[in-house]
Amino acid sequence: MTPRKSTGRKIRLLHSAAMPGFRTMSSKVAMTVALLFLLLGATAGCSEASSEPGETDQAELEQTVRTYLPLLAEAYAKGEFAPLEQVAVPKEIARAKFQRQELLDQGKVYEPHFKDLVVESVSTWKHSNAFVTTVETWDVRSFTLGDHILLSEVADQRSRIKYQLKRKDRGWVVLYRELAEVLE
Repeated sequence: MTPRKSTGRKIRLLHSAAMPGFRTMSSKVAMTVALLFLLLGATAGCSEASSEPGETDQAELEQTVRTYLPLLAEAYAKGEFAPLEQVAVPKEIARAKFQRQELLDQGKVYEPHFKDLVVESVSTWKHSNAFVTTVETWDVRSFTLGDHILLSEVADQRSRIKYQLKRKDRGWVVLYRELAEVLE
């Protein structure tokens, strides 16, 4: 006896085992209902993938960035990176350390002073990831290493910055910070 190929029957049996109401429906109705559930599930998944953040998320994200920036300035000026651990992942902290070391290798020390920021855009997805774009205002001074002679000073430097953040525990942490452009 050769086995019959009847995938329709297997599907119907699978659905009827999972959903008892399918036993009494015709196969066309059952397929229509199954397709409807699939479409609704796909639509729900799409809306969750990328969404506008709620007011609470946006406020928390902005506060995380506002907390991060003075700590980052302090890290560049004094080389104290431990305070960044509360608001940034180790990879981002390592990147900041590397950039500071590059300046030290050039015989320079930067002493940036964070002044203000304006959040341009915020987008979240799956309630645990976010992109934030800001325009930040800084006073940036650079000095020689050792004798601390002023090399340059830029007051009110405005830059567009892009962040990627991740929800961790009850708050957000900075995964990545990137200079998009210096504004005139």
